[in-house]
Amino acid sequence: FAHLGGAVVGFLFLRWWDWRRGAAKREFQRRMDPSGGGSGFVGERVAVARWKGISIESLHELNREEVTRLLAKVKSGGASSLTSAERAFLDRMAAR
Repeated sequence: FAHLGGAVVGFLFLRWWDWRRGAAKREFQRRMDPSGGGSGFVGERVAVARWKGISIESLHELNREEVTRLLAKVKSGGASSLTSAERAFLDRMAAR
């Protein structure tokens, strides 16, 4: 039982350590997320500027249509009107 208890405690410690190691990354992502609190407005403006800089002509036709649709949605409702999947899509297209 002592060995099994040690294995369980070791497993739980490793899971806790892995979770704790990712805390800094989660905090950074929370601060950089334009939809988050605090300085979200500044992050939102930066994201919108980055998305407007997407070279639409170099994209595939389907991606071009989606980017155009999402930019129109941002123009009418702001960046906060986008879902997280739509934000991720625009971020991927901006990184190209």
